[in-house]
Amino acid sequence: MLRVIARLPRDKVPATEALLELAGASSISLEDAEDQPLYEPAPGDAPLWPDVVVNALFDAAIDRDAVRAMLERTLGPDASIVIDEVAGDELAARGLGRLEPLRIGRLWVVSADDDEPADGSPTVRLHRGFAFGTGEHPTTALCLEWIDASLPQGSVVLDYGCGSGVLALAALRLGASRAFAVDNDPQALEAAQANAELNALSDRLWIGPPESLPTFRADVLMANILADPLVELAPLFAERVVTGGHVVLSGLLGNQRSRIENAYRTHFDIVAARERDGWVRLEACKRSPFEPVAAIGRG
Repeated sequence: MLRVIARLPRDKVPATEALLELAGASSISLEDAEDQPLYEPAPGDAPLWPDVVVNALFDAAIDRDAVRAMLERTLGPDASIVIDEVAGDELAARGLGRLEPLRIGRLWVVSADDDEPADGSPTVRLHRGFAFGTGEHPTTALCLEWIDASLPQGSVVLDYGCGSGVLALAALRLGASRAFAVDNDPQALEAAQANAELNALSDRLWIGPPESLPTFRADVLMANILADPLVELAPLFAERVVTGGHVVLSGLLGNQRSRIENAYRTHFDIVAARERDGWVRLEACKRSPFEPVAAIGRG
């Protein structure tokens, strides 16, 4: 596997962690830059150290130059970034690379080789692969919570920027009739396809790049991506959602919320927001094209 090590100040950890996951990191851990013990944060936790070393694991085939360029855009060209290969025995010694069982509401998210929960709860099984989305990161967990609590039964779901496919698979497990998973990263599409087959849901889940997406409108569109793409995609999302349908937006930081809300108010009412560890999930409902904003009374 390939290991990326970056030293950075504490305030840049959330954005850097999200970028690494979106780039396909299979595991991310944190440690103090001053050699305090390794720290693998659970959702909701944050490092206390002023300077942090971020360790991320990738498949050996990842484009290391692209990962370095992405980090330098966020951290600056003088950032301390090391990319090297790491052996499997070192991974085992550090306890990295394993997906621990995670429960969110009714749903279990477990590793491909874990046993089914004894209580028969809905379960999504995932290969611990190289695409974003295991449920461990707050942005993904926030989306899974929405699916568990609010997904309309029988709905058609579009997961835009699907990564591992976990959101689309969770939606199918919890009552969606059909799902479509889109990503512009071929590696993510391969991971989503493998996970769909693992969960025996390939017959109800379409997977492909944005340009191949069939013509249809979704009842629910989920996008766990970064703020800039969320803004750019707002008009497209409006076209892809039925009137009265929902968009669920995650991957944005608290200080980006107003920008995202402004981008979506033309076609949507912002009906709910939830924050966790500085990350925000927005839920919006699509208005009728003939209904003026002033008549809505929300958002």
